[in-house]
Amino acid sequence: MKHIGGYFELDLPRGRGGWHSGALALSTGRACMAAILQHERPRKVRLPFYMCDALLMPMREAGIAVEFYALDKRLEPLELEAPKPGELMVAVNYFGLQSTLITSLSERFGRRLVADHSQAFFDKPDPGHWSFCSARKFFGVPDGAYLYAPEVVDIRPLPNPQSDIRHLVSRLIGRQQTGYRQVRRHERKIDCQIRTISALSERLLSAVDYADARRRRRENYLALHRLLAEENLFDAALPGDTTPCCYPMLLSHPIDRAALARDRLYVPTLWEDVVKRRAPGFDFERDFTARLLPMPVDHRYQPEDMEDAVRRLQKVAKLKR
Repeated sequence: MKHIGGYFELDLPRGRGGWHSGALALSTGRACMAAILQHERPRKVRLPFYMCDALLMPMREAGIAVEFYALDKRLEPLELEAPKPGELMVAVNYFGLQSTLITSLSERFGRRLVADHSQAFFDKPDPGHWSFCSARKFFGVPDGAYLYAPEVVDIRPLPNPQSDIRHLVSRLIGRQQTGYRQVRRHERKIDCQIRTISALSERLLSAVDYADARRRRRENYLALHRLLAEENLFDAALPGDTTPCCYPMLLSHPIDRAALARDRLYVPTLWEDVVKRRAPGFDFERDFTARLLPMPVDHRYQPEDMEDAVRRLQKVAKLKR
């Protein structure tokens, strides 16, 4: 029964639906992966070594074996064998630049493929394989992920009654350092429960101007590429139909990210888990992790902000300009 009268709730705009209206809206990418495992019940999952430990959590909780595979300098699978019966293979759309590769792998492996589009929110997946994306990597929402299945599936997520938005509010009102501590605590509380997207995130995402967000990301990316391509050791050309998550700037050596942060340029490590993970080999992935700078390009900024970001980067990295 609907409540009538009383105090007001948070007043949010009502949009006309989100970008992924045809997908199952869940709370997180981890929840999406857990739902895939629940449906497929694989005995083993093969994943790239270059990935966040968060994606390993659903397999660990389900007691499913994992096997890592290596990547080449373009971040494409190196000598990849087809998944055997009872196996799944995860491929990551790094930086949102590898949609063509994901399509190729889908044609080879079909429903044995799980495409992780956490860095490619705007990709609409090809039919025939599992895929998911994360809204939190692209927008200021407390949760939200979208799962696509190769067939009609019976997945019954638990309700998601509340969301912690303190870190989002702190950033909004200019309390950057407080918000950073809050977002770290928020991340540590995320689990693998298969839950729905929260009502708050659903309302917020329904009101996003997606066309404008895509345009700004591409403009900012291209602005960085014009300024940095000459010294970028990674092939960061932007495909014509993709919307990037960040600009992957690969230097010849690691630099002090704390020095960038002191100049208010915040560039994370993707991902510290790779360097710390106990597994033999994968020297390329560990070295790539240390040297890569994923520069922000999101819709909060304009090309002139990208020029400012490059000036701050140049002071620390001593780039030729």
